[in-house]
Amino acid sequence: MAQDKRMGFVVLAMALGLFMSSLDNTIVSASISQVIKDIGGFDKMSWIFTAYMLSATSTMLVFGKMSDLFGRKLFYLIGISMFLIGSALCGTAQNIDQLIFYRVIQGIGSGAIFPISFTIIYSVSTDPKQAAKMSGIFAGIFGISSVLGPQIGTWISESSLLGWRWCFYVNVPFGLLSIVTLAIALKESKSDFKPKVDYLGTLLLVSSTVLLLLGLEWGGKDYAWD
Repeated sequence: MAQDKRMGFVVLAMALGLFMSSLDNTIVSASISQVIKDIGGFDKMSWIFTAYMLSATSTMLVFGKMSDLFGRKLFYLIGISMFLIGSALCGTAQNIDQLIFYRVIQGIGSGAIFPISFTIIYSVSTDPKQAAKMSGIFAGIFGISSVLGPQIGTWISESSLLGWRWCFYVNVPFGLLSIVTLAIALKESKSDFKPKVDYLGTLLLVSSTVLLLLGLEWGGKDYAWD
């Protein structure tokens, strides 16, 4: 019974983290017009999303591997903490360049949340049917966030009491609750094996992923394909 209760809290922590990170994208999209109206930078608007995508995509594999080597709980907590720091900083941005840089921090955190969340669920769930149910729940979370995000983002950004900065601050309570819940509920055994990290391979993986995505982003638009 205690194990089932602990499992429920772990699932809750993962669900909160995924809901927060998936909701963030749709909320920001809905509030972008108010952001540009306030801090300017229309010509760099696309980089608010591109910077996030580049940092998240390029770090997913790294965080996934590091979590296998050093512990999934540790790197999930690191990732969600970075996401929260980036979110809080985004809310304080005074110009478009600051916002883009803070979105990079947010994206790095997101690169840990997505892969490690599913890994934790499959590692703590011994029943394949239960793991499949969890996957269904998480898929539902993405669906709900895609519907609620634009509505919440529009309401917050156009509210005279809140404003677009709260589209980023709203992540903080969800993230903190996820951190506290997981820190208490998930227990991981420690290994005596000392893992080795391929630092050069990690650097090459991240840089090659970023360069590939930049090529696809710029090709045919800012620069000719050749």
